[in-house]
Amino acid sequence: HVSRSDSDVYAVARRAPDVTEYPEHWELIPSGGLDASSARPGGAVDVEGQLLRELDEEAGISGDAVLRLEWIGLFRDALDGVWDLAYEIIVSSPPRARPEYRALRLLTGQELAAFARAEAARFVPTSLGILRARHLVEEP
Repeated sequence: HVSRSDSDVYAVARRAPDVTEYPEHWELIPSGGLDASSARPGGAVDVEGQLLRELDEEAGISGDAVLRLEWIGLFRDALDGVWDLAYEIIVSSPPRARPEYRALRLLTGQELAAFARAEAARFVPTSLGILRARHLVEEP
């Protein structure tokens, strides 16, 4: 989320219609997978490095704007069988729209709860799970 002096703002974006998973669905950004550039000798994976690359690619936010990375947990998407590593990224600058997304919304916690309730059927399940785990959206 974007940290501001008056309130915290959370970024969600609507996926483009031509993406392979969850087209036209809303999700927390950034989102992505681990690629070969994240692999380190001995089998280690540079998860935070990959996360910062995704943040730059998908939200136009450089690593210099990151105030804090905080581990949230591991989430499994039951529909596609993928495990997602979830982090809260606190940044000092807002995201910018990127081609991967059709729309970008910056929402306060209260706005996010109402938006997620209204758009639940069109939200990526993992993003809803993260919001529920962080108590930003109540269980259905």
